[in-house]
Amino acid sequence: MTRRTACRVDEVEISVVRRGEPGDLPSLVLLPGTGLTAQDWGVVADDLAGNRVVHAVDLRGHGRSSWPGRYSVDLMAQDVRRLVLEDVGLLRSREPATPQRPEGVLDFDWRVAEQVRPEIDWPAAHWPATVATITAPTLVVAGGATSFVPQDSITDLVELLPDGRVVTIDADHEVHAARPADFVSTLPRLPRGSRLTCMSYVVDFSDVSTVGLESSPVTDALAGLRAKEARYFSTRYGHTFVTVPAAQAPEVLAWVTELLALRDLVVSSPALEVSDLEVEGTRWAHVFYESGLAVNALWTLAEGGKRAVGLKLSDGIEVPEELGAFRFARQRSELAGTIRGSYFVVKGDHPPPPLGAWAHPPMT
Repeated sequence: MTRRTACRVDEVEISVVRRGEPGDLPSLVLLPGTGLTAQDWGVVADDLAGNRVVHAVDLRGHGRSSWPGRYSVDLMAQDVRRLVLEDVGLLRSREPATPQRPEGVLDFDWRVAEQVRPEIDWPAAHWPATVATITAPTLVVAGGATSFVPQDSITDLVELLPDGRVVTIDADHEVHAARPADFVSTLPRLPRGSRLTCMSYVVDFSDVSTVGLESSPVTDALAGLRAKEARYFSTRYGHTFVTVPAAQAPEVLAWVTELLALRDLVVSSPALEVSDLEVEGTRWAHVFYESGLAVNALWTLAEGGKRAVGLKLSDGIEVPEELGAFRFARQRSELAGTIRGSYFVVKGDHPPPPLGAWAHPPMT
């Protein structure tokens, strides 16, 4: 159910489009960028409203909210409170530029751009200290290298947040418009009070990125192999493939290490990225190592199901010494080039750890 209401805030009325009913998940407030309105969130808001209330807001000077003619970052902050940030970095001084008004009728008061832009070009000195006081768990969805927002400024912002998390989706600045399904899948589905401190990456297999794998001597090949895994889970299960730095998922890395030890295998290369997911009653964990090796653990949760460990070598790397006893089969991949793979069956009881808070919910 969708309904629009107006909330009086001092001198202005703020128009809000509400979707959904109260459920197990916390409510969300969605704010558009300058020049956009609540309608810009339509597809995403519909997807998010299944088990919670979603509020999409027209900022002052936009859409059906009041157009008072007086605008500033501080006034907008007093009108609403931002809970999820999309491709927003820590403000830095920059060369001022006068915005040019587009032709035609606008859905917002052009004076917003004229009055707020100088505050963005020359941000107040208190911004870093103000960010550091935000205690609410904060998710920052970064748009990747093609966005006009400097991505290192997003890193700076997250580092200041007491409980911040960044997810990178290579989709330019307006992530929710370009890749709405991936945007929705990254949003926290945690109960109220859960913590978010984690940095994750939604793996894009249409525009391969090396995020998190830059230290590997075969960066591009390893990124292609990771993208290949992402495409498999998207095509077969409709599941978004997410990785986090290995240091932020020690329980998953320990489980994979335990399974490798069953064959007296110790990987000498550092682990860079880890993925953990559950689909159709099967847990999958992936570890991507600096050397170009990728290890995946498959564990059917029901007794008697398949349980195995897969070993994959990125294009161009030699077989690691610790894997010399295995026979590898070659496979040609559009994304990963020529990869080699092997596996072994796991026997005995070695159950996986609980899904981490950063992992996506199980898919049935």
